Amino acid sequence: MVYKKIIEFLNFITSAGGHAPTSRFLRYSVWGTAFTVLDFIILIILKEFFGLLYLTSITISFIMTTFLNYVAIRKWGFHETQRKFARGFVYYFGINLISLVMLSLLVFWMVENLSLNYLVARFFAGILVGLLNFALNSKFAFNLEIVKNG
Repeated sequence: MVYKKIIEFLNFITSAGGHAPTSRFLRYSVWGTAFTVLDFIILIILKEFFGLLYLTSITISFIMTTFLNYVAIRKWGFHETQRKFARGFVYYFGINLISLVMLSLLVFWMVENLSLNYLVARFFAGILVGLLNFALNSKFAFNLEIVKNG
C-alpha cells in the first residue's frame, strides 16, 4: 500500500501532474540519479576500500548498475515500449558499453590533463554521457521518440 502511494506520488511529480510532454526525460533522470548514487557508492568502495584503480572501479560499478537501471527505467520511464525485454536489454547494454568507453576516456582525460579528482571527473563525464544515453536508449533500446507528445 505504501509502495503504491510512493509510486503514484513519483509518477505525479515527474510528469508535472500528467501534463508535461517531457515526463519520460524526468523519469529517466530520477532513475538515472538514483543509480548514479549507487554507482558512486560502489565506485568509492572499490577504489578506496579495495584499492582498485579508478578506471577499473568505474568499469565494475557501471556494469553492476546497468541491469538494475534497465529494469527500473523500462518499467517506469519507458513502460509503453513494444520492444521485447531481452532485445531491448541487448540494445541498452550495447549503448551502455559504448557509454562506458566514453565515460572512462573522459574521466581519464579530466584526471590526467585537468588534475581533477576522479569523483569530480566522474560526475561531469556522467552528465555528458547521461544525456547521450537518454537519446540513444529512447530511440534504440526502447524504440520510442525522444520526447513524448501529450
